[in-house]
Amino acid sequence: MTSPDPMPPAWRALSWLLVSLSAAAGLWFGYDFGNRVGGVLLGLLLAVVSAVLASTFVDGALDWLHRARSRGTKGE
Repeated sequence: MTSPDPMPPAWRALSWLLVSLSAAAGLWFGYDFGNRVGGVLLGLLLAVVSAVLASTFVDGALDWLHRARSRGTKGE
């Protein structure tokens, strides 16, 4: 079994940036929504959950793209 190609440094930097931006957006919008619906405590809870969920989705999508690029195909 061969391992996938290691990520180039530019790809690592881009994925770190995109995952961080998605986490920040999740924090912002999750807190805003939770604060409007149920107050500060719900806002904080939804901010954390939204940040984790958004960064997980973006990380998964970037991982899928990297695997597809390393195989030379357009999908699985």
